[in-house]
Amino acid sequence: MSHRFTIPFQDITLSAISWEVDQPRALLCLIHGLGEHSERYAHVAAAFNEIGISVFATDLPGHGRTTGKKGHSNEEQLLGTIDKLYERARQVDPDLPMFIYGHSMGGNIVLRYLLTSPLQPFKAAIVTSPWIELTEKPPAFKFALAKIVKNIYPKYTDRTKLNAGFISRNENEVKKYMEDPLVHDYITTELFFTIMNNGQWILHDSPALSIPILLMHGEEDKLTSHEATKKLAERKDKHVTLRIWENGYHELHNDINKEEVIKFAVDWISTYI
Repeated sequence: MSHRFTIPFQDITLSAISWEVDQPRALLCLIHGLGEHSERYAHVAAAFNEIGISVFATDLPGHGRTTGKKGHSNEEQLLGTIDKLYERARQVDPDLPMFIYGHSMGGNIVLRYLLTSPLQPFKAAIVTSPWIELTEKPPAFKFALAKIVKNIYPKYTDRTKLNAGFISRNENEVKKYMEDPLVHDYITTELFFTIMNNGQWILHDSPALSIPILLMHGEEDKLTSHEATKKLAERKDKHVTLRIWENGYHELHNDINKEEVIKFAVDWISTYI
């Protein structure tokens, strides 16, 4: 059963949700992607619940039911959101193993957090389809203009114009995404450059990962680059398990083989409980 709650944070209110089990064996924080929200992961949480893991998630600033300008946030807020969610989950039991799961933009944020946090609070992590690099770069003129705009008005909002058909090969999942009133396609210049710059730092300049991580990406992802994910795994292979899913689209947990994908993630994390 899910439980919705709020977390005050700076000048916004985080809208969070938990899927908890009696006598949990472990806890997991989940961070969603750009333009979506945490309720879309109920079936993922249910799979972790089945092995005794309670799941906690929050709508990121500017997303879902969380307050703030749609599609806007900055690095301090994004990393701080993980801290706040962690603190809330820890209230269940300070001694249980703690894990984190991030998808797409959420994967970028989770990686940044894991690579910069002075105190490593998580035992292992799952990152799916991370936005390290996009499959298609924005046109050069638009990119240059956005950099100028960012310095003048970082909250300037643009539309991502995301093709919903790229998220999954399952037409029903695409339909649900398009009809979801909490899904949007807004992004501000500050959020875009925060994630883009983080991706380049993660790929080229970041230190080694200190905990086990499962990196998963679809081979046919048309939104975020699976090649960038492979490069990251090659750089940090000591702690990385890489799984590239043949023909997989962006939302592996909502693709036509989602049961297989989710089971792989659950089985992987169960070895660290």
